[in-house]
Amino acid sequence: MCFTWFTDKILQALDARAKVRVLVHEAFFIGGQNKEPHYFVKVINCSSETMFTITHMWIKDSSREIDIINQERPLPHKLEKSDVWETWFRKDIIEDQNNVFKNVRIELSNGKIYKSRKNEKVRPAGFIAK
Repeated sequence: MCFTWFTDKILQALDARAKVRVLVHEAFFIGGQNKEPHYFVKVINCSSETMFTITHMWIKDSSREIDIINQERPLPHKLEKSDVWETWFRKDIIEDQNNVFKNVRIELSNGKIYKSRKNEKVRPAGFIAK
């Protein structure tokens, strides 16, 4: 009985942690005359129990860090349970095109920093997650 209670408490604590996925892919906006390439950063709250706030986003580019500031997607941004949020930045602002997919960082209000990875499951056309 005590073991079951203890196991349940551990599982509850694990479920309450912020489970965050940061995915990056390259695309461009459809419909405009300018087909300028962008990188899109999708942040997914994989937790069904925990909400969190994204306070900062940046990219490690060669020997510098560039803050990702998008006036259309301002930070801080609160992600509800199981929520998705996406922003973008122009491809030409960075030098290190080879490592961009793993070099985006986000910081949450609790101080935790998460690294990105390449989004391999992107549809040929789609919508931006709000």
